[in-house]
Amino acid sequence: MIRVIKGGTVVTSSEMYQADIAIEDGEIVKIAKDIDTGSSEVIDARGAYVFPGAIDPFVSHSLTLDGLSTEENFSEVTQAAVLGGTTTILDCAYQDRGMSLKATLDAWHAKAQGRALVDYAFHIVVSDPSERALGEFRDIVENEGVSSFKVFLGFEDRWMLDDAAFFRLLQKAREIPAIVVVHPENGCVTRFLQNYAIRHDNVSFAHYAQSSPCILEGEAIHRAVAFASLANCPLYVSPTTCSEGLGAVLRARGRDQEVFAETLLPYLLFNGLPEGARTLPSPPFRGKEDREALWSALKQGYIHTVGSGHIGLPGMPEIPTAREDFRGVPKGFRGVRERFGLLYTYGVEERRITLNRFVSLVSTAPAKIFGMFPKKGTIAVGSDADVVVWDPTEEQKIATNDLMYAEYRIQGKPLAVLLRGEVVVQNGELQKEPGIGKFIFRAKHGMYL
Repeated sequence: MIRVIKGGTVVTSSEMYQADIAIEDGEIVKIAKDIDTGSSEVIDARGAYVFPGAIDPFVSHSLTLDGLSTEENFSEVTQAAVLGGTTTILDCAYQDRGMSLKATLDAWHAKAQGRALVDYAFHIVVSDPSERALGEFRDIVENEGVSSFKVFLGFEDRWMLDDAAFFRLLQKAREIPAIVVVHPENGCVTRFLQNYAIRHDNVSFAHYAQSSPCILEGEAIHRAVAFASLANCPLYVSPTTCSEGLGAVLRARGRDQEVFAETLLPYLLFNGLPEGARTLPSPPFRGKEDREALWSALKQGYIHTVGSGHIGLPGMPEIPTAREDFRGVPKGFRGVRERFGLLYTYGVEERRITLNRFVSLVSTAPAKIFGMFPKKGTIAVGSDADVVVWDPTEEQKIATNDLMYAEYRIQGKPLAVLLRGEVVVQNGELQKEPGIGKFIFRAKHGMYL
């Protein structure tokens, strides 16, 4: 059956115009001013924006951190994503030490199989870059369709790589080529400062924030881009949270180095830990000046994407320890459902970014950087019919399970969310069962930039 989205304002990263969109066999087959609907199923988009489905480049649906396992399974995370307007996620597949990358990937495929309500891809988080693991890179990219590898320069006891291992991984990724995603903290110094604070009974959130200051983020990004330059490897920095980190990215790009920056939704909204927070961010939330610097960088194109950073941590009671005692409080936050609407509200509606820039941040740029464009990330003939019909006149209530975003509102509502032409959400209600989502076999890095 042909489905027609009728009368909406189509918004891509570069254009905005009124048109109808015809969809058949999961793809966009025609875009025109007035398409004859005949016996086609019609979605009325008059008065609405028609966006490409959003892509969340940073989700960790299955993770054990600080002794607590995430409570959400793949169907729950992808349900939250699609209800908010996200039709593709990049999930983090975490390698255990001693485990091969192929076995890691197989484990994550098993978690996702038959449970997805959106399309999905993986970053493999490399915590044990042995020669055996590095030797798998080409097979993982060429035969498994995973072309991004993530490394941590923080989390000393879990995933952190030393400088030599990090550099060797960059060299191997460049041979493919694949892109390396780096979490930029100085794990050794951060741990030292946290232990120092604990020894002196300084365990509030303020002291936690002081243990990972902006200058260390700047140092970590500077170190990462220096190693990537030496290895001639593309680099994706996530998250970028402050002026010092931005400066290191801008200096690298000023040298024509292939470096991309991502920030996460909460760093655009919070100056400190919000009331009711049950978990801690890593890095900590920054101050007002850094938040404004991030918004300015989004507007000017210095930050390329905005992820949710969603970690489906267990629901925890509202207790004061997150603010008063950082010891034992898990790291992470939710937001895969809220990212699209909150960035639209506090970005577009408050005139910090344009509609076209919004589309680039939430859809087009991640599609290009991570090898999914033009099937994903745009509205064009031949692209997957991943579409969000967005009514900007209605206001939503925040639907998250925790209290982090409780004080915020979302201006606008998805009238319909389509995944490869199938209506998955209509008027805020789920229309499909888990299993409609598919794994995306991605291209080598650089194919569509």
